[in-house]
Amino acid sequence: MTHLDLLNAVLALRFRQPGWPPILAEAGYLVHNVGVTFKLPDGAKVAPDVIATSQARNVALLIEVKGGGGFDHDQAGRMERVTAEDLRHSAYLPIDPSACRIGIVYVCSREHHAAFEQATADRAGTVISFDGTSFQLGGNALPDEMLAAAWAAATVTPGAPPLAIIPFDQESDAATIARTVIPELVAILLRGAGVVFVDEILQRTHHLVHSVMQPTGSKAEWQGLKKRVTEFLNEVARGELNPWLERIPQQPMWRFKSAVPADQTTRTRELKNLQRSTQVLIERLGGGAGIQLELFDRLE
Repeated sequence: MTHLDLLNAVLALRFRQPGWPPILAEAGYLVHNVGVTFKLPDGAKVAPDVIATSQARNVALLIEVKGGGGFDHDQAGRMERVTAEDLRHSAYLPIDPSACRIGIVYVCSREHHAAFEQATADRAGTVISFDGTSFQLGGNALPDEMLAAAWAAATVTPGAPPLAIIPFDQESDAATIARTVIPELVAILLRGAGVVFVDEILQRTHHLVHSVMQPTGSKAEWQGLKKRVTEFLNEVARGELNPWLERIPQQPMWRFKSAVPADQTTRTRELKNLQRSTQVLIERLGGGAGIQLELFDRLE
């Protein structure tokens, strides 16, 4: 499983997705940060993939998602130095530092469970592995015993729809980004908005986590997402979508060269031309054309 697969799996436990057990939501946890960095008093930077808290249970979870089998002991050491005071005053979490207990969680693929248990044997932290259906807990106990029991018993319903809470991240390939961004570009064109902003696209593609991914530094996940979408828009404005889209000089925005015609015959012809261009683009990037055909079938 990739880092993105596992991150979406964790978020699905809070954001109530079809077929997924909402154990974090039912336990009253709120997700405050996704991919956001904060500084400790000594200047060291900490960037858990997810920070979630339950005020009712006085617990804060620092969740690190590991797509591969490698374990970063330096990063783990920084996580272990985080105090409740740090979370209140540096990460700005709405917690009571005098009562809050901190749990460090490492989420990995099931195939790496034993390796992570061994790597964390002398460290703080709970290992939670996932095989696509169920979770296995190991390492140190979570400070929230009821959540630990619920997590160990949680299973994903067979045939649950694929997750797209975060449809792409800054490590995703260009085809994955294209499959997500192109429908938003077409929607903006059909609305007659005329101008395209990166933030507007991301607010729609990442709407469930938009507010908790806001950056606190140049290396934050949100900045990486904006960079990838900017690069993609620049590329397609110079390439396959050049007849429709252009970059506004000296501005971080793009515009459509003309609106979709009102006349139905001309409109259909223009959409079919756009469809062909997006198919060529997706195929060049190695992403296949099926989703684009389905999209344009709906639009027409």
